[in-house]
Amino acid sequence: MPEASPKKRWILPLASACGVIVLIGIWALVSFLLKRNGNNVVPYPWDTAWQALKFLFGADAGGTWGNIGWTFLRLAIGYIIAFLLASLLGTLAGLYPVFRAFFRPWVGFAKAVPTAAVVIVLIGLFFGPRNVWALTFAPSFLTLMVAFPLLYEAFMRGIQDEDPIILDALRLDGGVRRVHAVRTVLWPDSRPYIRLALAQSLGLSLKVSVMSEILTANSSARAGIGGLISLTRQDGNIEEVMAYALIALLLMLFIDIPYFLLRKERKRAKAI
Repeated sequence: MPEASPKKRWILPLASACGVIVLIGIWALVSFLLKRNGNNVVPYPWDTAWQALKFLFGADAGGTWGNIGWTFLRLAIGYIIAFLLASLLGTLAGLYPVFRAFFRPWVGFAKAVPTAAVVIVLIGLFFGPRNVWALTFAPSFLTLMVAFPLLYEAFMRGIQDEDPIILDALRLDGGVRRVHAVRTVLWPDSRPYIRLALAQSLGLSLKVSVMSEILTANSSARAGIGGLISLTRQDGNIEEVMAYALIALLLMLFIDIPYFLLRKERKRAKAI
């Protein structure tokens, strides 16, 4: 694939910038049309951005950043557990067809089950003052369910797609399934799969975590950024709801940066 000329490299960034401008323009137009008819359900984008800046850097910034910290703490707990389980079970599935067949229904269930339904079930199981801690970390469980299948398949595919020549060399050297072979050869060669799965699943996990915080806001000891969206909505201040939603969106975009960089890197590698 030929590389784009220097004169044309600016076209795609310019098109993306125009897309953002048009999106903001549509938002402003919808707000204007609704407000003209007495409906204040959608605030102007500049009002939302100003309110978000006040939440992040104004008098109440400590509370906002504290709840963002809780969101990322829950995300980290679920994600670390998902990675550790995926590294173990995905490796076993890649090495042993019997294990792969055994885990297939489990992974399929985790991929297919509606996450919102799981949150509702957890609320029903643990609702009450004695179980506040359980609902506080319900987003961690959802993160585990979302991230695990992607990471599991990355480890499994990385081992399955290993070069046959390398596999033959490992067999001659003592066996493919030895811990030393997995640690020094199979896992390092699986890094492209694992890196992409890490970047892809992290952003998706944050989206699910924020969604579950919205659903458990009234039952959790710590709201998180999703809980702030829900609790503010109950107060009826739509501008503040949109401001917190904008903050959550910016956090998700920040988390997705590695994924977009890896996709760009893979496209460059294929072009070469």
